[in-house]
Amino acid sequence: MRRDLSRFKSVSCVLALVMVATIVSFKELISPTPFSKQYRKHLETGDMPEDLRGLRLTNQTQKTKIFSTHFDVAERDSGLWLEFPLTDEQCRNVTFVTVTNRGRLGNMIGEYASVFSYGMEYGKIPVLSGNLLESLLPLFPHLSLRRENETGCSPRNWTEMGIPPGNDPRFVRDNDIFLPGFPNYSKLHHKFRREWMPDFRFDSKLVQRTESFFPSLSVTYGGDSTFIGIHVRRTDQIAYNKEKHEAGTVSAGYYKRAMEHFGLIFSKVVFVLASDDLKWSRENVENVDENMPIVFVEGKDRDFDFTVLSHCNHSIVSVGTFGFFAAYFSGGLVIAPKIISKSPLAIEHLVSHAGLDNWIFIPN
Repeated sequence: MRRDLSRFKSVSCVLALVMVATIVSFKELISPTPFSKQYRKHLETGDMPEDLRGLRLTNQTQKTKIFSTHFDVAERDSGLWLEFPLTDEQCRNVTFVTVTNRGRLGNMIGEYASVFSYGMEYGKIPVLSGNLLESLLPLFPHLSLRRENETGCSPRNWTEMGIPPGNDPRFVRDNDIFLPGFPNYSKLHHKFRREWMPDFRFDSKLVQRTESFFPSLSVTYGGDSTFIGIHVRRTDQIAYNKEKHEAGTVSAGYYKRAMEHFGLIFSKVVFVLASDDLKWSRENVENVDENMPIVFVEGKDRDFDFTVLSHCNHSIVSVGTFGFFAAYFSGGLVIAPKIISKSPLAIEHLVSHAGLDNWIFIPN
């Protein structure tokens, strides 16, 4: 419904104050470094220079073309790891780090990035156990890490990282390490993002589908639109966060406030929503303004949802690692919910530990 001008100005002022207050209140949670004056300026003008958009998989969504990767893979050292199979002498002189697949897509991306970065940090060769590689290859066919059984070495005696003395640097250096649980070491993999992110180039067929998706939106809503990805995570995540963190669910009001924030920053916005509960999303996530349409990504699949969200200019996330990595790959401004809970949710840890200053947490 169209608002009259005076009411809109009033709401805009209130929301602007809320946005500033939120940044101040949660800056310690989000990042050890507060937003710079330069960054605030770019947020206000909507001009996101390349260095602020950061390292991402794809260039900003264009009118007619989406690029498959933001990186020149040739820039990365092709000799990061020894070529498999190793010789007997190499097997005796190297140590490995491995991880197996647990959880869904977001968890698996975190596991891959973590084992890759752990190998970089501690001079170990990262290898994959279980079916982690097979699970990721359909979406990301350019992954460089290999399976544990391809090393050419005899079976290793794995030491679980995190169990004393597994945290001792000297002990870690001399042993083959297994990363337990759902490893998602955002501080570490953000440090080595230039090394591992080139692995996450999307499958060419998914890129082609995405290249058809965004131009069709540009035709409908205008070629100068700014695309804001929204990921609504519900289903089993609701019960999990309630049981583990005593946390409430992400409210419909949060999505409204987040969309209003972007409406204040950009003049022409199209929201692109993907969810594991589209029925709830259609019934509860409503347009805040008729000039800011919501496009629901429906009838597709998980991989297409992730590819589309990763190619949006900016992001609104709920909870969970799927939304985290889609927003991380997108590289723009990210709005996330600050949910009252007994202990911090995973997404808060990921943002805080990595020091991501392009993320803003607003009240749920």
